[in-house]
Amino acid sequence: MAETSAALTLDLVRAALRDGPLALDALCARLELDPARAEARGLWDLVADPHIVTLADRRLADGVALGRGRTALHRLDQAEIDDRVVRFDEDVAGPVATASDPSRVTAGDVEVALRPGLEEDGEDDPGADPLVDLPPGWGTDLAEGDLVGVTVAEDGGLILTIHDLDAAPPATDGGAAAVVGALTTMGATVGTPLVGEDDPWVLDLVDGLVQLYADHPEATEALRRPLTEVLDDAGMAYGGGFLASPGIEEHRLRLFQIGADVLGGPWADPEALDQAEALGTVWLLLLGVGEETIRDPDRAAVVAAILTDPEAPIALARYLRAAGVEVEAGPLDRLVAAADVDPGDPGPAQLLAEASVMAGRAPEVLDRLSAAVVEVDEDEWAEALELLGHLRAVAGDLDCAARALTRIGLHDTVTFLGRWRGTAPAGVGRNDPCPCGSGRKHKQCCLGRPIRISLDDRGELLWWKARTWCLRTQGLVLPWSAVLDEADDGGADALVLDLALVADDALAVFTVELGSLLPGDEAALVESWLERPYRLWEVGEARDEDGTSLTDLTGPADRSAVTTVSPPASALSPGETVLALVVPGGDGRDRVVGQVVRVPPSARDDTLGLLADHASAQVLLDWVLELGPGALVRPTPSRG
Repeated sequence: MAETSAALTLDLVRAALRDGPLALDALCARLELDPARAEARGLWDLVADPHIVTLADRRLADGVALGRGRTALHRLDQAEIDDRVVRFDEDVAGPVATASDPSRVTAGDVEVALRPGLEEDGEDDPGADPLVDLPPGWGTDLAEGDLVGVTVAEDGGLILTIHDLDAAPPATDGGAAAVVGALTTMGATVGTPLVGEDDPWVLDLVDGLVQLYADHPEATEALRRPLTEVLDDAGMAYGGGFLASPGIEEHRLRLFQIGADVLGGPWADPEALDQAEALGTVWLLLLGVGEETIRDPDRAAVVAAILTDPEAPIALARYLRAAGVEVEAGPLDRLVAAADVDPGDPGPAQLLAEASVMAGRAPEVLDRLSAAVVEVDEDEWAEALELLGHLRAVAGDLDCAARALTRIGLHDTVTFLGRWRGTAPAGVGRNDPCPCGSGRKHKQCCLGRPIRISLDDRGELLWWKARTWCLRTQGLVLPWSAVLDEADDGGADALVLDLALVADDALAVFTVELGSLLPGDEAALVESWLERPYRLWEVGEARDEDGTSLTDLTGPADRSAVTTVSPPASALSPGETVLALVVPGGDGRDRVVGQVVRVPPSARDDTLGLLADHASAQVLLDWVLELGPGALVRPTPSRG
């Protein structure tokens, strides 16, 4: 095949798609590319361009070519007339989806911006239909019930036009039957099936319309009515980006929409959407919806039954955290009832444990989770076992943590934890008072914890506990960079967690959620860490017997503080400047935890400015990446 990669451009890709959508292999053939090397030739980056859309059957198409020439109609309501806006709802989803620049809308000769819908308090509402403000002097005689049209322009923007009358002649369906027939056929073949006698389904509305543009252009070109009116007449429920087959009640589609949000919303795996209706049902039951009409035992039984799917508690736990629900105000009690239906069922126990962590009540459910995963399939319930292992480790029960993590093959973590595993005192049982004098049972306090290992030496272990919690629970809000994704750098990934814990105050949330599970001395130590932000330090001489001296450059020069920290002396050079987190150790001296960043002299003032402004984790990460890959220091482990 010809070597065309150097000349491969978006224009060439769009030209190859001019005659219609193509599968990836066919597109490669049209472009004379070897499919095995397509990614290396830059094709993946090009097909990610907004001009290129992916159809429901995975074919690629030029979106502008698909949408051009098709005018979608929308009927104005009184609120739009009063506010001089046009709401871009389901009526015009097709043109908006295929336009490469849908934010640019032209009304007559005036370009206007597509803006988010607003909540009642005037704040942007990401879930509301976007709006276009009508320009002064355009459409001044528009009235309620009039039609406007939206079309994809040659340059990939959108054109707003006025239609004085319905284009559909009286006593005709305006092309509705063809569109409904095509959507019904598509939904039955590529939609998500629902439970029911008539094989009901739910279809992604935008994907469906784009597919119609590609495979049934005659149907969409002939449509002379607003799409929502067509769907209403056909008895097809719609909303939230989904369309249901005729006859499906609106409340079932609503359950599906909620479940789709639980599964990740726009980023949900399409193959997982068959769980959406069930997950939406569980979510509403946990929130107490319909409490007067649903008996508590029935509610608990339904929740328990749906949570037997290993993916269900994972998705619901992630959504529970993202939604910010106050889990102590009802959902936690309902989860306890679901877990009581069958104490040996790992699903309810897993979700109950996740919710209890959020409520700061993890110690209450740890034994319940342990009992529920005794005989589970390790592959199916790996997340539950990993959760148990991490919670046991946080509690200091490193032997139980190692057993759980070994079952799912996390041998590196088990090896790491082994550096702190101690031997239980002879003659002390799990339910006996802990010999440390805390007043708690041995299993709830120091069982498996390295009593002979000093608190100072456990600093690295304590920071690992915080990092592990952060990785499990803060994934959606961690600072991010495409540079890190490409580099696959473990040290940079650790820095991301460190920055989130300190600069974004995630460490404070860790103490709220898991502070009661930590051994008492570690809980007190991590509380003292909350008072220490990132600072800029100048490294002094390292003395093996005393540690390394650091001078704080963050404050006024005449009040610079000097402290002596434990290693990593071998990773730092005298005279260099570093961005580091220096916290109290267990022996009264300070220590460095987490990743250390070298800051060149030319960047000192800018770094001090960021710290003075209390920069977020994302801002600090972007700054560190600008310093280059050599900025990260590999700390020396405190225990070998």
